[in-house]
Amino acid sequence: AADLPHGWIDKCLDFCDYFLTGIAEYQKLITRNPIFLERVEGVGIIGGEEAINWVDHYECYDEFDWEVQWQKEGDSLARYLVRISEMTESIKIIQQALEGIPGGPYENLEIRRFDRVKDTVWNEFDYRFISKKPSPTFELSKQELYARVEAPKGELGIFLIGDKGVFPWRYKIRPPGFINLQILPQLVKRMKLADIMTILGSIDIIMGEVDQVQAINSFSRLESLKEVYGIIWMLIPIFTPVLGITIGVLVIVWLEREISAGIQQRIGPEYAGPLGILQALADGTKLLFKENLLPSRGDTRLFSIGPSIAVISILLSYLVIPFSNHLVLADLSIGVFLWIAISSIAPVGLLMSGYGSNNKYSFLGGLRAAAQSISYEIPLTLCVLSISLRVIR
Repeated sequence: AADLPHGWIDKCLDFCDYFLTGIAEYQKLITRNPIFLERVEGVGIIGGEEAINWVDHYECYDEFDWEVQWQKEGDSLARYLVRISEMTESIKIIQQALEGIPGGPYENLEIRRFDRVKDTVWNEFDYRFISKKPSPTFELSKQELYARVEAPKGELGIFLIGDKGVFPWRYKIRPPGFINLQILPQLVKRMKLADIMTILGSIDIIMGEVDQVQAINSFSRLESLKEVYGIIWMLIPIFTPVLGITIGVLVIVWLEREISAGIQQRIGPEYAGPLGILQALADGTKLLFKENLLPSRGDTRLFSIGPSIAVISILLSYLVIPFSNHLVLADLSIGVFLWIAISSIAPVGLLMSGYGSNNKYSFLGGLRAAAQSISYEIPLTLCVLSISLRVIR
């Protein structure tokens, strides 16, 4: 210990007043900010049974007037509010400690002895460590020693290996950063990847001994499988209708060929796969690799867009169909009306294809296909709407 410089206590008290003003500004700027609240409320929740119970405290805590700060909610907002309140209480403790410092000079018992004759110029290591190292007053026994010391960010663990000297043979200081991060896997459950910075900031905004990459990797290892499962479950409702429609088309085409061949007493599909069930798939694969022929005098844009509109409208109509309680891609209250509206776009694609070919026979074929589709859709729509309106009423 040494005598404090003249005016040091007054400067500390002035800083305390300045710091309290800054805390008030932070609370006014951040605490009720809707953007900030949206990012921290309900993020990184921890239960009361998992919270840390502080049974140890500083030796002189009982001599000061201070209050324990706590919040019922265990999210990041609660940790922020507790941290702000703890800073206010810390300033109160510092002010009381400064007022309790006795006046008058006292003797400096720690005497530093350096042989400056051998090395008149100190290097950086000596200046940073040796010059600021207090002179030891006791001898370490030849054994392993461990002690824990309360620090502002948690508990410091100090491990020493003595060798009957005034300095330890080996030592290791365990900072509180990794201890504070032990709760991270619990806090990131059911959270998004972007919430990791909010959660880390609520634990401790500065952890010098913790590599940020290690923290992110720990979160990524925990959440990687969860995100993969989420993506797979999101794609299931999309691929299920597409796969079902594709298989349905293949089956219908195969049945049409078999039934037509039986009626006409001719050989049906029987070469691709057992009983020819892969014939339609083989024809579709062959069609994909065939040359795409476009009419030279037609409108190539309408000729190409028309079939796409017809197919896409049919696929989109399956979005609102619930295959189970949870297997539905778009759960809408107007699902049946959306299904009717989307499916009615298909005849437009048929007309566009026929008109884009610039051929009167193809155009008549497109008109016939559109009229046939509309003739099916009108009675189906009337039946569905009558039932829907009855249920709504």
